[in-house]
Amino acid sequence: MPAYVVFMSSVQEIEAALPKLSRAEMEQVRAWIDDLLEDQLEPTDEVKAKLDQSRRAIAEDRCTTRQPESDLPFRSKRDHGKIQPCSN
Repeated sequence: MPAYVVFMSSVQEIEAALPKLSRAEMEQVRAWIDDLLEDQLEPTDEVKAKLDQSRRAIAEDRCTTRQPESDLPFRSKRDHGKIQPCSN
């Protein structure tokens, strides 16, 4: 793949450049932007509280996990498996 050294100073320039890229190159740009945006996300206070609650439950062995009832690679929607205590 050829290397491009381009300096973009505005959204309009980026928008004009994107259609010139191949499909694979556009997918690379998309993945890069997705990663960039994801890295900038911060969990909300609600999410942080739920994570803390889950960590405490695991530390106190008060959690459960779902275990499949069969070794099949797929299950029906009604087959939720057996609920078992977590083991640390």
